[in-house]
Amino acid sequence: MALIGPLLSVLGQEDTTGLVPPADTTAAENPTTPIYTITADDLDSELGSQDISGILQSSRDLFTSTAAFNWGSARFRIRGYDSENTWVSINGLLMNDLESGWSSWSQWGGLNDVTRYPVIRTGINPSRLYFGGIGGFTDMDLRAGSLRKGLRGSFAVSNRAYNNRVMLTWTSGYNKNGWAFSLSGSRRWANEGYVEGTFFDAYSYFGSAEKRFHEGHRL
Repeated sequence: MALIGPLLSVLGQEDTTGLVPPADTTAAENPTTPIYTITADDLDSELGSQDISGILQSSRDLFTSTAAFNWGSARFRIRGYDSENTWVSINGLLMNDLESGWSSWSQWGGLNDVTRYPVIRTGINPSRLYFGGIGGFTDMDLRAGSLRKGLRGSFAVSNRAYNNRVMLTWTSGYNKNGWAFSLSGSRRWANEGYVEGTFFDAYSYFGSAEKRFHEGHRL
């Protein structure tokens, strides 16, 4: 018994000082993810250099656009709400008709450059300017200081109500005196549209002037 005790003690104390520690595999299992920082100026410059058709860009909600422009002629209504429950505003002023409650989009047809990026919400959502309608709201900010600075011209060919469209838009941005100006005009025409004997010739124009007194006061 006296010999067994020390023998077991020696076997239990194995020397591990010469062993190589296992390699750290956490770096391989969890590779480092690069972090990219993009400023607002970089994003604006990239968007300004693009020359891609608007239909290929992710902008408006696909279902909302399809229901409004394609299915609307078939009396389709989102969630069953009529058009009077969806509010449309320009610079915070409601454009819905006081009697029918509908909004006439033809009043600003052809002014795509200045109405290109509205704020659209579907369902019960509050606007930053007013309480939204039950069916949602569309808010267009057409103040001269809010529009993109620059000169833009375009020509388009269509096979629907008209065949040709030409647009020209100029926005000055704020000058040193705090003034901003924006002008836009377009013409859409067709000797005959997709329906035989239908003549189309429409002109649209837009003008906006804004004075910025300071960051909290714009007129």
